[in-house]
Amino acid sequence: MAAQPTAGHGRWSHTDLLLADIIDRLGHLGYALRAYEKPPEAYRRPGIPGRRRRQTSDAVKAMIRAIALEHAELHGYSLDDE
Repeated sequence: MAAQPTAGHGRWSHTDLLLADIIDRLGHLGYALRAYEKPPEAYRRPGIPGRRRRQTSDAVKAMIRAIALEHAELHGYSLDDE
């Protein structure tokens, strides 16, 4: 996966990559169970740059909010109940 190992790090073995994947999946499980407020960052792998999160525009946030309100109304709950 890492074409150029970071200085001080060798290439990762298949086992190392599997362990990093397990760490990522446990983080997402914790997020799904509401142990974290936002999804955790992926475990850093050498030679693979981190992901940049894009800023969400106000228009997209408004659209998501409208969809959430419509969904809440269809299913008989309020977003204020959270």
